[in-house]
Amino acid sequence: MGFSDSAALATVRSVGTNSTRCCFWADRFISIVSAQKQYLNGLHTRFQKFALALESILIKSIAPVGTNLSL
Repeated sequence: MGFSDSAALATVRSVGTNSTRCCFWADRFISIVSAQKQYLNGLHTRFQKFALALESILIKSIAPVGTNLSL
C-alpha cells in the first residue's frame, strides 16, 4: 500500500466516522422533537378537556333555572 492509498483509506474512515456522528445527532434530534410533539399533544388534549368543563360550568351558572342547554 502506497502513501496515496493509506491517505485515501484514512479519508474514507474519517468520512465514515463523521457520517456516523451526523446520523447519531440526527437521530437524537428526531427523538427529542418526537418527545416534544407527544408532550404538546398531551397538553392540547388536557387543555381541551379543561375548556369543555369550564364552558359547561359557565353555561350552567349563567342559564336560568329550568333551562336545558347542551353543548
